[in-house]
Amino acid sequence: RIGAAVTPSLLQHRGFHAPSAVGVFGSAVVTGRLLHFNQTQMVTALGIAGSHSSGTTEYTQSGGDVKRLHAGLGALGGLRSARLANAGFTAPRAILEGRRGFLQAFAQSYDAESIARDLGTVWESAERAALKPYCCCGAIHPQITAALRALADSGLTTDEIVDIRIGVDATAVSHVGSIGPEPKDATEAQFSAHFAVALALVKKDAGFATFVGAVNEGFKDEAVLTLSRKIRVEFDSEFEEKSAGSRKGKVDITFEDGSVNAVSCVAKGSPEDPLLDDEVHAKFMSLATQVISDEQARQIIQNVENLESLASVQALLEPLHA
Repeated sequence: RIGAAVTPSLLQHRGFHAPSAVGVFGSAVVTGRLLHFNQTQMVTALGIAGSHSSGTTEYTQSGGDVKRLHAGLGALGGLRSARLANAGFTAPRAILEGRRGFLQAFAQSYDAESIARDLGTVWESAERAALKPYCCCGAIHPQITAALRALADSGLTTDEIVDIRIGVDATAVSHVGSIGPEPKDATEAQFSAHFAVALALVKKDAGFATFVGAVNEGFKDEAVLTLSRKIRVEFDSEFEEKSAGSRKGKVDITFEDGSVNAVSCVAKGSPEDPLLDDEVHAKFMSLATQVISDEQARQIIQNVENLESLASVQALLEPLHA
């Protein structure tokens, strides 16, 4: 809810990264619930969490691995904030809406009222969350979905493509349109709309293994690079972002025979086009079995799907050990 209140300004205008800047509040609340906080303690935990908010998206411009830390930093900051509140530390009560609070500091425009609107009736994480089928920035997901559909509908091949125009919202122009067609590391590849769309079209996939393959090749696959250089990322007001869950994009593919295939859509995995349970399971298995056995991974799926009936949290934790 806090994230939705500052979207898209948190990223677009100020360059902060939500998992660490906003995630710290979610982590503080979860920890507070586990510690059975009363209202005063919870407000204090949120107040301390505001001082842990951090993390910029400069990695989308000049690369680097620091993005991998941001979710962990948010989780750590929230845990620490709740522990400090439990130990008696105090903090500002108006950490969100205050004159020097989070909303004012982290966003140029925001909707403070939306944080509590329909509270207890509308559940953001259950009803509006998106899951990523592709191993790259979510801002590229509508374009990959559209590009794969446009190519499939054409009946033609990537070798016959002359030009690809990608229409995106204002946030995506700078967020995934700045790296360009030739990334130098994994983070750059995952935040380059040029490269990610080209990779998906050439390999017919944009999952974890496909990106790992690109990294291992040193981003030197000539078929991918040739196509990547044919891609143009442009702002299109038709797809100006309304929320992370409903971000749209358009792809126009021009072929050698002069035909143009245009597809406009939301991303596969968005609330409007969600992943099926089997697709979620398949993604989890493909990632988890990199470090644990198939049997353990399947046990985790079973435990999560029956979470409310588990006798102890220990049953959930046991299969997590490699």
